[in-house]
Amino acid sequence: WANVKAAVAGASIVIYMGHGNGWPSPYGNDAAYTTKDGFGLNASAGAGDYNNVYYGEPAIATLALAPGAIVILNHLCYASGNSEPGNADPSVSVARQRVDNYAAAFLRAGAGAVIADGHGSPVGYLRDLFTTNQSLESLWANQSNANGNAVSFPSVRTPGASAFQDPETPTSGFYRSLVVRSASSTTGAPLPVDPAATSVAPAPPAPAATPVPPPPAPAGSQLRALSPAAATVTSFSPNGDGYRDVASLTATPTGPGAIAVSVRDTAGTTFRAWTVVSSGSPTKVTWDGRDAAGTVAADGRYVITVAPEDASGNIGIGQDRIVSLVTGLGAVATSSPVFYPQDLDQLAPTTTLSFNLARPMTVTWTLRDATARIVDTHLAAVALDAGTQTWVFDGRRSDGTMLPAGRYLSYVAASDGSVVVAQSVSFEADAFLIKPSDVTPGRGQAITLTVTSAEPLAANPRLLVYQPGFSARAATVTQVSDTIYLATIRLRTGAGTGTVTFRATGRDLAGATQQTTRAYPLH
Repeated sequence: WANVKAAVAGASIVIYMGHGNGWPSPYGNDAAYTTKDGFGLNASAGAGDYNNVYYGEPAIATLALAPGAIVILNHLCYASGNSEPGNADPSVSVARQRVDNYAAAFLRAGAGAVIADGHGSPVGYLRDLFTTNQSLESLWANQSNANGNAVSFPSVRTPGASAFQDPETPTSGFYRSLVVRSASSTTGAPLPVDPAATSVAPAPPAPAATPVPPPPAPAGSQLRALSPAAATVTSFSPNGDGYRDVASLTATPTGPGAIAVSVRDTAGTTFRAWTVVSSGSPTKVTWDGRDAAGTVAADGRYVITVAPEDASGNIGIGQDRIVSLVTGLGAVATSSPVFYPQDLDQLAPTTTLSFNLARPMTVTWTLRDATARIVDTHLAAVALDAGTQTWVFDGRRSDGTMLPAGRYLSYVAASDGSVVVAQSVSFEADAFLIKPSDVTPGRGQAITLTVTSAEPLAANPRLLVYQPGFSARAATVTQVSDTIYLATIRLRTGAGTGTVTFRATGRDLAGATQQTTRAYPLH
């Protein structure tokens, strides 16, 4: 402890890779948190990794961190809301408590933010802290292992702080979190992102707008907040491919009137301004990446400012959002959402993966599993000309081995030397793609299941529903196209929570029986 405490004194960035012990936990309560939410250090040097002493919140609060330090907790148990390996996932409520508790003492010690990542590398966070100009929330949301399930909630342990999680599903896989003392964006809410959040290389800091005293704002003419999902993307690409073509945010003024919107570049030049009528309810504001003349802006970072404006033209206090505009890469696609190479027949052996470059770029093209882990590399930093690239994918790695059935991402990262952009598309390499209308269904709820078969079937598939506390039952399946089937069911009331499981079984035109099982959290 003495060595660690001395080492972090005055540190602006602390990365801790070690054991974690948090609360709530399966073990006894520790009202003073003396062994919880801190460092699990060696009791003595040279005696192995498991001669541990846990220094909890009272000890952590005495660390002399630099004001506003960033603490990165990497591969810990509990810190991001997760459990210990082999233990069941916690509930959403318990996961949030763990995140909030684990950050509390570091914030009391002067830290400005605590990032916890149970699976990912700290490299991306560290690089982006030094080489990009973006809010901490955006930096956290834009990491390559983002899951697209970002949520925010106010800290209980640290009043005024905001906490964020990005689980693998809305109710499981709690391996990414952020707690920030004073949100650098006005809501402190991260932007929902998909697993391949777009990013941009370093840009000069965006200067504050030239201060111009606004007319006095009448009572009630204030922008209450941007919504918890204030901007639906941190990065967007207005290239017409249907993927993130606009930047969008929601603002809520305290009264009727309008919202004044302006966009300025990193040099502080305002090149577009407009107003959006608002009744005082949440109002959507979008920017299509174009200036007043309709020309798409150059790649880079831009500041969108929104401010309330009443009927007399009085403008209240504005709020900013930084977004990144990138047009070089687009149309990352798959020819089929599901194909089935594992049965080795010729009915659906491949899918064609593709993307388009608007200009010459250096591309790395990887295949990732459902956890965003790289399972194969198709192109590694290859210089390509502008145009469309395709990959006829047969389910095999580069070494010829077949991948197991499951969900995968075609992940493309491209750079022109100054701008870096990434985009992905998901697909299933499996017999069936099973999608419920609600991925977190509740007992007694009616849901519709869309079952897409990779291969044409000799007859409608059989769909079984397994719900805790009840016997398996079959759902009535209706065919709506050559390979798509629908089933509407009402889940049973009563009994326990856990997971509801759906199993689709069918016989293809070659006479082979195939099956896919998918489970979803049940409340």
